[in-house]
Amino acid sequence: MGGTSFGAIHEATVHNGVVTDRTVLENPSGELAASTAAYAVLAVPRPGVASWPNGPQPGTVDLNTGALRVYDLGLGTTYCILRSPDPTKLLVCQQYPPSQTTLILDLHSHVVKGLVGASGFTSKPIGWTQRGIFFASCEATCLNGGASVLDPQTSAVMRITGDGYVSGVSPSGSFLGGAKNMYLGDSSSCNDSIFSIQLDWTTASGVPQGSWSPLVSQPNKDFKVLDIADDGSLLYTESDCPPNGHSSPSPTSLYYFSGGRSTLQFGLGETADVFYMAAPQSPGLLLGRAVAVVARRPNGISEIDLVHLCTSDGCQPTVTTIAQGDRSIEGYAFSVLP
Repeated sequence: MGGTSFGAIHEATVHNGVVTDRTVLENPSGELAASTAAYAVLAVPRPGVASWPNGPQPGTVDLNTGALRVYDLGLGTTYCILRSPDPTKLLVCQQYPPSQTTLILDLHSHVVKGLVGASGFTSKPIGWTQRGIFFASCEATCLNGGASVLDPQTSAVMRITGDGYVSGVSPSGSFLGGAKNMYLGDSSSCNDSIFSIQLDWTTASGVPQGSWSPLVSQPNKDFKVLDIADDGSLLYTESDCPPNGHSSPSPTSLYYFSGGRSTLQFGLGETADVFYMAAPQSPGLLLGRAVAVVARRPNGISEIDLVHLCTSDGCQPTVTTIAQGDRSIEGYAFSVLP
């Protein structure tokens, strides 16, 4: 499911390398944030001058009829939207400085429920699975805050780890993936190591226990986990460590980690930026069986690709382009239908 940030909403399918594209709504006046089996979910600007009290609100576009419905949640700005695993509900982050509210919106009943357990250390949701809503903790600099999981029924929060920058959770909630700084000589803003956490949900206390595993580590490099699968395989990027704590350059190397080894995806990461887009599932989403949807910008042109990833050294990934823009377009926001 893809669409430009403020352009038409498209539903695209790929079968045997052939892309079929259908325009759902020509001008939704909002940014694609997620998708469900029935809806495209947008962040829709309110009328008038944009501000924190008068920011975008969640909206849905019916994939069958193209009908748009906007939910006005009151003062504030919607800055993140995630779908539930059903998917009949949405997690909505609403901010009105200095406060932040996390809500659940039921798409059937249209009831909005606040999550009282969400707080400052659960400020960045990274995934909603049957095990709960996973958050990357965001204390102080947000560089090494760990992760927590919140029960959407009781709002109870369990801290999983207080270490590393966790950026991915597998669909079943069995693995977390992230990066951290392990070399003393590297800048604190440089995550020079990749790790995964395999969660055990069968403990007597009911609190999941995690086995922490460093997977890739190299000084003077900055890594970012894009997604992690239920078998522990990872999609991640690599760039040079930013000098003197400055922001990291765009990643230009894309890797697939599986079976204890990393494989460089030749022709993808080396020649094109892996472009960070608006939707929470960007810029890479593992679909299983070494297949991913990847957002890139080869030669400055934004595109979304279906990629059959390499699993051995020196091979070339197979790429099917789903959507392609031009140099004047900032990029695509995309979300993969469940």
